Amino acid sequence: MSTTIASTSSTDKTSPLHMLGYQASREAQNIFHDILGGGQDVTLRPAALRSGVLRLLYASEPAAAAALAMLARQAVFTVADTDVASVSMRFAVSGTVAIEQDDDRALWLVSVGYREVTA
Repeated sequence: MSTTIASTSSTDKTSPLHMLGYQASREAQNIFHDILGGGQDVTLRPAALRSGVLRLLYASEPAAAAALAMLARQAVFTVADTDVASVSMRFAVSGTVAIEQDDDRALWLVSVGYREVTA
């Protein structure tokens, strides 16, 4: 699998060894209204775009640190995966960008919270 994450506002990009984790959810945006005297009404709305966490594996601390620095910038990013096309999207960072060393102290993991965007 080949994954590339690129900034849309510069030439910066990163290619982790593997995307260890792709977690996505879509929040329902329906609005529920309690009716005086009992009952309920609902305004149906489409679900939000994807949001979740990407977990990226790197072979070295400098590569992971560079990815962390890139993802911490004010930008929109694209993720493209050659094996799983459904992972591809444009996103903005949401929440935390974190770096950690694996248990064997040989590899590095970068986690980034994201929200999919259309522009």
